[in-house]
Amino acid sequence: MNKLSFNKTKKFKMHNIQGVLFSTGSCGFKKKNEKDLVIIQLDKNSKTSAVFTSSKTISEPVKWSKKNINNDIRAIVVNSGNANALTGKKGYDSIKKYINIIAKKINCSVKNILVASTGVIGEQLDYKKINAIVPELLEKSKKKCCSWNSFFQSIMTTDTVPKFASKKIKFGKETVFISGIAKGSGMIHPNMGTLLAFIFTDANIPKNIINKILLDGIQHSFNSITIDGDTSTNDSVFFTATCKKKNVSINSFKNNKYKKFVKQFNNLLLDLAKQIVKDGEGAKKIIKISVKNAKTYLIAKNIALSVANSLLVKTLFNSNELNFGRIFMAIGKSNELIDQEKISFSLGNYLIAKNGVLLIRNSSNKIKQYMNKKELSLEINLNSGKSQATVYTCDLTQEYIKINTNYLS
Repeated sequence: MNKLSFNKTKKFKMHNIQGVLFSTGSCGFKKKNEKDLVIIQLDKNSKTSAVFTSSKTISEPVKWSKKNINNDIRAIVVNSGNANALTGKKGYDSIKKYINIIAKKINCSVKNILVASTGVIGEQLDYKKINAIVPELLEKSKKKCCSWNSFFQSIMTTDTVPKFASKKIKFGKETVFISGIAKGSGMIHPNMGTLLAFIFTDANIPKNIINKILLDGIQHSFNSITIDGDTSTNDSVFFTATCKKKNVSINSFKNNKYKKFVKQFNNLLLDLAKQIVKDGEGAKKIIKISVKNAKTYLIAKNIALSVANSLLVKTLFNSNELNFGRIFMAIGKSNELIDQEKISFSLGNYLIAKNGVLLIRNSSNKIKQYMNKKELSLEINLNSGKSQATVYTCDLTQEYIKINTNYLS
């Protein structure tokens, strides 16, 4: 196990996964010679699934990986500092040129390698910079796997803290591990955000099972967070089962092993997703928005996102003003058919509105004290059904504007 520390964050233990090797380095995409490249090598029996951005304008790495995801994957190559988006055929061809070198070195086809990029959109990616350090990185991996901390530094952009999560699951005498790492701080909105995530397990799981586990898992994690309402061109979440623990075979959707594994996997994804929201660009607070008693899950989810993405609601939580009419407004702009006279909502333990009528009109010191907390909970009750959904967001601060008006400088 590796002990992690990054800036002033507390140390955290991550479980290493058999069948996964990664090596990191700097090829010059970021300033000050910071780490900006990681090559993840996977055991030849590994099974990999992935989910990509729903944006209609996608990066060249997403195009490449979507084309090759159904193959047997032997490596994932990730760079930061350059998104390789809005770069056209030249950007796609640059991927071929550095993947060719890596494929030869690890003795596989270019079709067995996936790629991911994050960083500035619109700049051509100089593949020669990657090719220049590939031999060194692959040689390094033969001697020792790099730390998880080094992995994170290689994929971060505006992140200020690392996002790690790790789980240990006992199946009789066998122990299975799941470890995940994610980056993302801005341009975060379902489906998904400018986020990259990599989850690994040593459990023995076939391809069709890991596909379902990942697709189901992201709905209540990465697809239930929003920071600024913008969906990136580069979103990618990868999940690999190295199948090293042969005695822990999760080969059915119905057995208890599947249920036990999925529970821990979903907890890990939600943990990573919440870490991304907490590290939202300029964010001071994380807000859990729950919509309950809706007619359908989709109605609940759309209303939760409508509230979470409202700039007026986000500044409300930052300012601590008791201007709760903004929440009522944001519920309505979802365009969902609702009965406003049945709507109630609470902030923490404080009932703010009931049956479509605001209860809190004057200054309330207790509510203001609650709003000073770093983690807040808003519950909206539609009183119209039995479905519910939860979304996580953050407040909007002047720091967000500062970060995004100086991104290129």
